[in-house]
Amino acid sequence: MKRTQRKGQTPAAHDPQPPHAAPGPDPKQQEQDVPSEEVYIFLIVGGLVLACVVLVAIQQMLMRL
Repeated sequence: MKRTQRKGQTPAAHDPQPPHAAPGPDPKQQEQDVPSEEVYIFLIVGGLVLACVVLVAIQQMLMRL
């Protein structure tokens, strides 16, 4: 019952929102593209550091054996 009432009330509220909501995410996605590059760089550098740590740990284990 509540869902049907909400559906009946929301179309009028949602009709103006999608046009406003559609342009909203577009600039946000464009803004996210710039930090995404920084995030990818951070992830790549972090991955390389972790790879080096793992390699050093493996070498130490092999040296102990």
